[in-house]
Amino acid sequence: MKKSFLIAALGAACLPATALHAAGGHHAVDDAALLAPGQCHVESWYARGGGERRLHVAPACRRGPVEWALALERGFGDGDTLGLQAKGLFTAEAAPLALGWSLGVERGHDGPREEALRLNLPATLALGERLAAHLNLGRRWQRHGRGAWTAGAALEAELGGGFSAVAERWREGRGQHARQVGLRWTTPGDGLDLDLGHAHGHGDDGWRGWTLGATWRFGG
Repeated sequence: MKKSFLIAALGAACLPATALHAAGGHHAVDDAALLAPGQCHVESWYARGGGERRLHVAPACRRGPVEWALALERGFGDGDTLGLQAKGLFTAEAAPLALGWSLGVERGHDGPREEALRLNLPATLALGERLAAHLNLGRRWQRHGRGAWTAGAALEAELGGGFSAVAERWREGRGQHARQVGLRWTTPGDGLDLDLGHAHGHGDDGWRGWTLGATWRFGG
């Protein structure tokens, strides 16, 4: 998988209003939480780093116990990607330790078409009213090429005044691993989030990148 794609994770949502907001957005480590029943959101972000630029838009809605997300990603000089994901929970939504699942398909248009299936198992542990930990373990199967295991961990803290911070580290396979720190501001009314993130890859080139994102929630 390309380095720029390591900046993204499809289909993250929001924790209930009484808890922290989910990692979500451009963060690579997902949480075990869903949108409220009947609620929708649109995530968008622009990432630049490692000589690449990408624009990502992902609408998602919850229908019954499952959250559905469609992700459209435009690569400037690096091809486009279309993804579809379903996400659910194994545990009750109010549980201090939540366990979830997500299953998604990706199709790229960079030269020969690339198709992949991705399974992710997120876990979220509430460490208090202002602190939460997220853990991910997953697998990516690629139609033309070798698959890879994925893993990640994140710590999310509410700072007050509508601000929260996330620090995360993730890897895919043996060679691709990176870390990111991000700051989020939830506007008054709790309908719009603004995100800023800085990622650093570990490898031969040690790429660095910045991401600016926004999430709009409605319905429910």
